[in-house]
Amino acid sequence: MPKLLKNPKQIIMMALLVALAYYVFRGCGGRKLFYMGSPIVIKEKGTKTVHDMPRSLECLDSAYYTPGLMAQGVCGGQKAVTDQASYELVSGIGTD
Repeated sequence: MPKLLKNPKQIIMMALLVALAYYVFRGCGGRKLFYMGSPIVIKEKGTKTVHDMPRSLECLDSAYYTPGLMAQGVCGGQKAVTDQASYELVSGIGTD
């Protein structure tokens, strides 16, 4: 027996270390995750996009969005963005 493993505590620690190494390496390469997530279904509040909204010079003062470098404002663009960001989860994560 080598000098390293003379003490019974050393033998137990070495056996635990070998078992831990086996568990870690077996777990990394052998197992696969078979989790299938459920589909997420949402109910949209608004479907208009900023690109489809009317543009005019009158809306320039209150507009958050302007198309490119044109001197026009998107009328109702902030409401469209707020409506798109406000949705309701019908089914999926956190609804069951």
